[in-house]
Amino acid sequence: MRRTFDLRLAGVMLVAFSSAAQLAPAHAGSPIGSATPSLPHLVQWEVGDARAYRLRSEGHTDVDFALLARALSNGLGGNSVTPGTTLGRTQSHYAIEATLHWRVVASDATGAILAARLADVDAQFDDATDDRTELLETPFLITVTARGAIHAFTFPKRYPEALAELVRGLVAPLAVELPAAAGATWTSGDASADGLFESRHVVTGKDAEGISVHRTRTPVLLPSSTQTQRGQASADLVLADAGMLEWLESTEDMTTQNGNAFVGRHVGRLSAARIEAAPVAMPTTLEEAQSVLADPAFARARFYDVEPRLVASIEGRTARVIVADFSAEVAKNQAAGHALLKNYLRHYPNASTEVAKALSAYGADSAELVVGFAALSAAGHREAQDALVATLTSPASTSVLRERAIISMMDLEMPETFVLDAVWKVRNQLAAQGPKSSLSLSIANNVYGALGDIKKGNAEITDEVLANLAGSLHAAADRFQVILALDALTNVGDFARVAPLAAPHFDSVDAGVRTAAFVTFRRMTGEAAFDEFAERFARERDPAVLHEAALVAREMAPTTARRSWALRQLETCRDRGVLIPVVRMLGDEIATQPDHEAALRAALATTTDRQVRREIFAFVTPTTAGGHQ
Repeated sequence: MRRTFDLRLAGVMLVAFSSAAQLAPAHAGSPIGSATPSLPHLVQWEVGDARAYRLRSEGHTDVDFALLARALSNGLGGNSVTPGTTLGRTQSHYAIEATLHWRVVASDATGAILAARLADVDAQFDDATDDRTELLETPFLITVTARGAIHAFTFPKRYPEALAELVRGLVAPLAVELPAAAGATWTSGDASADGLFESRHVVTGKDAEGISVHRTRTPVLLPSSTQTQRGQASADLVLADAGMLEWLESTEDMTTQNGNAFVGRHVGRLSAARIEAAPVAMPTTLEEAQSVLADPAFARARFYDVEPRLVASIEGRTARVIVADFSAEVAKNQAAGHALLKNYLRHYPNASTEVAKALSAYGADSAELVVGFAALSAAGHREAQDALVATLTSPASTSVLRERAIISMMDLEMPETFVLDAVWKVRNQLAAQGPKSSLSLSIANNVYGALGDIKKGNAEITDEVLANLAGSLHAAADRFQVILALDALTNVGDFARVAPLAAPHFDSVDAGVRTAAFVTFRRMTGEAAFDEFAERFARERDPAVLHEAALVAREMAPTTARRSWALRQLETCRDRGVLIPVVRMLGDEIATQPDHEAALRAALATTTDRQVRREIFAFVTPTTAGGHQ
């Protein structure tokens, strides 16, 4: 029997091996005598070196999905999921066999990059074979440190997260961080979505196979203060003299609770042994690997993948029937309705236009219209995009429908060029009408910039968006056109190319233009971006512009430069309009930057502005006398 398994369970099963340190007893080697076997401190990563390991992972899980769901928002602005709309407690068994191949494609003093892939995968879930072998055998990259710890996994663009989690769960336990100094014991730490963990390693012996190590791993900090884990995780492994893993056997029995409520239990075993295996097709250079990961054809194909658990709910339905089912589901839970319609559209892409027409029968403020068009956008394929453009450009569409269609386009992950052309045309038609079309124009303008968002990784689309906006900026005949182009550039977020376009406008005599130039920094990232922002901020003299710029600074990504700038403003600035965003910026990061609290308390000694003090007291505790501690 072959089928596609609901990988929510697979992720729960195997992420435990990568994030909770599933490990177990086995080979002990000969006992340690008076001399401790010597392990290297650094792995000798050499470009071209290759290895293969045969992996087997099996076990079972018991997970209360209803409890997990009730703790989360549905992500679409509605209420939290109710118990009756989700799976309850679910048990499942899994057995996975595969061969891991990796090859070093780049290395330096800090570590290495490995091209990797699984081969000969056999994944059994509840005695059924998962049929996504081709996806599970897709190449990926592993970045490792000089001491052997895994720093990051990099999967192809739009690789399914559930499968990525499964692969990480199989592969991550094979990494062993070598000791920083000589000795028979050492510890290492790592972070994951499941919290912070500490691994303790003890050398137990040495023989012809290599150096034997026993590893135990325990949680240090969990994601929630109410979450607890109990159980055991331990492993025995053998390392070659060069610090490379030879084999590993591990087991885990771990239960997770939230307060006194049961969340889940995982009991599993993982084994890995180095083998001699015939080479498999995989990248041999870093450039080749990066090209494979960026393959747009692979990414686009994922827009036709369907969640296995929903196949029975969508198979054989007509567009009108599924929209009726979708409406009923949205009334109970918007996220569930969104998932149902998105997967229907991916299963039946040619139904996209008919679905869009069926959705248009619902009212302007209806959840069906809002969530339905969001599902069209999330489906993401060419057919769904064509349906959105048809709605936007059809003379029969109401202004509400056109607005909903264009707003939905903002979230397209891989917009086609015909979408860009349609939005650009609408944007320019509205711009020709001047400020009187301000709301519709603002939407179209911002959507056009967002289609070129650098973070989406669509280089050709970003190039076209930047070229058109740069041309519009240079041809602008008045402040209205300049501000319009700068606003759209904000959503591109590419510091290297947007900052030079905005630079001349910091010298404008028009405060509104200078403000728009500051706003272009909002979505830029990196130290260099904030350094330039800070330099522009220091030159500005108009308080109103500075107030808006301070709001932009709060929205920018955290960096060392941003933090230093905020602390400096707190100490030297006396302008309430700047200080309030600065206080909030520093207060937001108190949990990770404890010195921010001391800085805020110190500011209480010099700040008399009541509103600023009120903002500070939102983050630090006042004394009973009303002063600062």
